[in-house]
Amino acid sequence: MKICNFEDPRLSQIQTLIFDMGGTLYCPSIDHATLRIYFLERAGLIQHGEFTHSEIKESLIQPDNWLTEYMIEENVGPRWEPDFKIWFEYEKRVFHELGIREDPSEFVQLRQTRLFDALDYFGHSITDDCIDVLDELKQRGYRIGLASNRFGDPIPHLERSCILKYFDAIEYTQAPGYKKPSPYMLLKVADDLQINPMSCAYVGDNVKVDVTAALRADMSPILITQCSATKRTKIPREVIRVETLTELLDVFR
Repeated sequence: MKICNFEDPRLSQIQTLIFDMGGTLYCPSIDHATLRIYFLERAGLIQHGEFTHSEIKESLIQPDNWLTEYMIEENVGPRWEPDFKIWFEYEKRVFHELGIREDPSEFVQLRQTRLFDALDYFGHSITDDCIDVLDELKQRGYRIGLASNRFGDPIPHLERSCILKYFDAIEYTQAPGYKKPSPYMLLKVADDLQINPMSCAYVGDNVKVDVTAALRADMSPILITQCSATKRTKIPREVIRVETLTELLDVFR
């Protein structure tokens, strides 16, 4: 019988833990602007230090807005992801914002085929305690799920990290209306496992996205801070804050 080590009576009823990926199971958390700089430099389209992180981030605003509007207008489903044509149009808009005149075709191909190279470059991998914690939670009788904002199936990443076997349900989407902070994915995991959402906890690293999704899904929110400093955002009192994944073993015994 699982016994929670905190006084909140709801936590004693938790049977399933659902995890975010980047910034939670994987460290460090890498944003799109940082990856963009990496690929632009590798493609020889910009020189090192030519653009600041803020300038690259700003260049993504209009393309991101365009892609969001496209997905809404096309009424895409949760598992939709851009094909080469859509990414070409997206990158063309980014290039325009940065004043890059080259054809983006080769860049799109580079970004799609060399993602793992970029992740290795930044040392983006599971946390040192990830496998031990997932394994121990399984032994204690908890079911484990995954809900991640992303285009593309995360299974290749989970296989590469040797943790796929621990997950009983996996959901992912980057489509508006489905992605966090919408509760859609969290509720879908609960439905797939045929478990009441109130018997689930969601573990993530972002207050506005992960904690909000958990509260909207009526799940217990767990905020983890080991991969990145918590932004100065008001944390709801319902949230349990832990520094590392290992501390979850003190919460869920």
